[in-house]
Amino acid sequence: MSSLSLSFFYLNKRLGGVNRLQGGHTSYLLCALCPVFSSMSLEGIQLFKGEVYSEFEILYWKGRESTAVTNLEREKQSVTGKRMSYLFILIFLALTVLIFRLSFIQLSQGDDFLKKAEYNRYVTQSIPAPRGNIYDRNNVELVRSKPAFTITFQRLSDDVQDPLGLIYELSQEFKISVEDMYKAMDPDGLKYPRSTPRKVIKNATPEQVAYVRENAENLPGFNVVVEPTRDYIYGKLAAHVIGYLNDIPNDVWEEKKATYEQTDVIGTAGVEKQYEDVLRGDNGKLMVEVNRNYQPLKDKRTEEPIKGHDLRLTIDKHIQEVAEKTLADRVEDLKKRVKTVEHGAAVAIDVKTG
Repeated sequence: MSSLSLSFFYLNKRLGGVNRLQGGHTSYLLCALCPVFSSMSLEGIQLFKGEVYSEFEILYWKGRESTAVTNLEREKQSVTGKRMSYLFILIFLALTVLIFRLSFIQLSQGDDFLKKAEYNRYVTQSIPAPRGNIYDRNNVELVRSKPAFTITFQRLSDDVQDPLGLIYELSQEFKISVEDMYKAMDPDGLKYPRSTPRKVIKNATPEQVAYVRENAENLPGFNVVVEPTRDYIYGKLAAHVIGYLNDIPNDVWEEKKATYEQTDVIGTAGVEKQYEDVLRGDNGKLMVEVNRNYQPLKDKRTEEPIKGHDLRLTIDKHIQEVAEKTLADRVEDLKKRVKTVEHGAAVAIDVKTG
């Protein structure tokens, strides 16, 4: 048997099963591949997957496997494409919800956010109210309120590289100790909130005021304001009766924080203390627009301060002066004879009734 006949016989035998599986189309396939068979020989018979196959069979099965792999890859690509489509839809829905939510906030709550943004550019400050005047029995003015310059400090800017150096420089310029300057400024916010202006120098001199205003760019957080201050017209006259003011203590402020600012003054002795509620007025409010360094740009008064009530005493200014001078002279005379004498007291009585 020739090589061609043997090859054809062998392939026909091997492909018999294929013919049954493929519905009888093997003969057509063999006829179409006759030129291939003519070039095949028994030497073309090889092992493929542990069995004996001809070169043609090997090509056939390899083609089927290649087709199966291609179909599998297409299925994987199809699944991946579906997943990407689902992911895109989810992202699109999330963005749509976000856009609608932002639009709702902008339309329904835009005014509220705008007000908050405007408020953040302003700092609310208290305007101290002038205290009431104090008169003697003849309406002679003993104590009054007068405007005075106060140098305030709010907070240090982040641009200040050497805060301690700045404090030292200011202490030298204002002729006060570094320790007192540091306590007055309270840069760490230990005593006052950072938004509260601290009164660094009260009754500032014209030279001190000019220094702060001329160096405003180099002194972030510092400002010059005009506040009412107490003017005791006759100095120490009747000081033990009139009393004096002082910064409000922390424990007192905790009790009165509803009506007092932490930087307010309060009567701590004499009539100033006894009639605090009468003499003290109602503070006003000031909205100050500030830049990022808390330097004031412009201000707007929202509430005007209301001056306190005046007070008339029963003492006579002229008699008080005579009594104090006479008593002082008498004490000095007694000191020459009695070393322990330091103070004295004078009592005014009606000589007719005692």
